[in-house]
Amino acid sequence: LFQKSLFLACHNYWHVALYYIELGRYDEALSYYDREIKERMKSGAMLDIVDASSILFRFEMEGISIGNRWKALLPLVQSHLHDHILAFNDAHIRMVIEGCNDNIMRKSHCDSVASFIDNNSGDNNERTRNLGKPICDAITSYYSGDYHKVVQTLAPIRHNVYNIGGSNAQVSLQYLLYNYHKVTCTENLPQYLLIYTDIYVIHVNIYFKML
Repeated sequence: LFQKSLFLACHNYWHVALYYIELGRYDEALSYYDREIKERMKSGAMLDIVDASSILFRFEMEGISIGNRWKALLPLVQSHLHDHILAFNDAHIRMVIEGCNDNIMRKSHCDSVASFIDNNSGDNNERTRNLGKPICDAITSYYSGDYHKVVQTLAPIRHNVYNIGGSNAQVSLQYLLYNYHKVTCTENLPQYLLIYTDIYVIHVNIYFKML
């Protein structure tokens, strides 16, 4: 369908798979991943890596088993650990590291992000400091099962996450991470945060129905 799209083909198939996830048709979404996205991510292009990692992360948040699919992404992100070109990219790199539970790469990425924040300046440095690092930390907390920490980490930035970059569909993943685990968090949360969850879920449902 998107063979002539070249650079954007993987991303176009990502949107198709995302639509099937929203419909709850997970087998079809996984089929698009295996047939179209997984093959194109081998290009090593960061956009393709972002597409692959974000869709796998969504599957896991939906409770869908993805087997060992993360492992194919690990060598692809290894060469990008210290890039820090976009905070948006770093968040997706962390998804792969945590999906593979690679302790060495986790420490290397955490240290590299911290060093970038401390020793650089500019627009992406500010975004990484204020948004990228908290999102990376929340992803790590998610994989360790500390959902309360996920909420604590993301709550202060929940209204500004869109500033990390990406389309509405891409950035919605960070909001879903926050809202899904606000619901599953075992500790009491302020009422206004629970109300915000309901409003956002309604917004997301309306958005996907418009695709």
